Amino acid sequence: MNKTVNLLLKTLEQYAEPKYLEFFHKLSPDIKALGVRSPILQKIVKKFSKEHDLLKALDKLDTNAPYELLFAKAFAISQLEFGEVKLAKIKEFLPYLNGWAICDGFCTLLKDTKLHQKEYFDFILPLFSSNQEFTQRFALVMALIYFNEQEYLPTLFKIFDETNTRHYYVHMAVAWAIATIYCYHKEETYAYLKDCKLSKSTFNQTIRKICESKLPTCEDKELVKKLKRI
Repeated sequence: MNKTVNLLLKTLEQYAEPKYLEFFHKLSPDIKALGVRSPILQKIVKKFSKEHDLLKALDKLDTNAPYELLFAKAFAISQLEFGEVKLAKIKEFLPYLNGWAICDGFCTLLKDTKLHQKEYFDFILPLFSSNQEFTQRFALVMALIYFNEQEYLPTLFKIFDETNTRHYYVHMAVAWAIATIYCYHKEETYAYLKDCKLSKSTFNQTIRKICESKLPTCEDKELVKKLKRI
């Protein structure tokens, strides 16, 4: 372990909370972590990124590293200027996605997606059919955050129909993505749901997610409930 990573780790350990770690493990039971709350983690990582070359320091990071160090590497990648190098680094990082927290967190860090939609969409397209659960989820969460727009709907609906949802976190991501799209494109999504090829469990989970959202009206929720498969 190099000096920068060692210093970062020691700093993070000072802010680790056993009770928060217990809470973290309730949500992500199999993920190694220190137990540093997200706002503190983000503050520490941002400070280190200004003082050190975090990407270089974390280059050889073990895929079994604690969540906090994985987040630091994800943040360092997100700060790169957009281009082929950044896309290559994102691809290299995909095997590090070992849980929903780092997967979804990484997606939210890639804010420049809105400025380079075509390039990012072309990048994630092959990932939808990955045989790796969290690589698939990465593509799905990227889609629901950054590509929830009219022009992408036909492609995304086709992708959802073709996605194998045997993995739990892929199943949940598909349901979440469709429910999110429904909130902003109700008519198109309702038409899709009436004739989609989703598995029964993913379809019903989608209906549940729509009904749990605060955005659809009570009338909308009653309408989609009638589509539920028995």
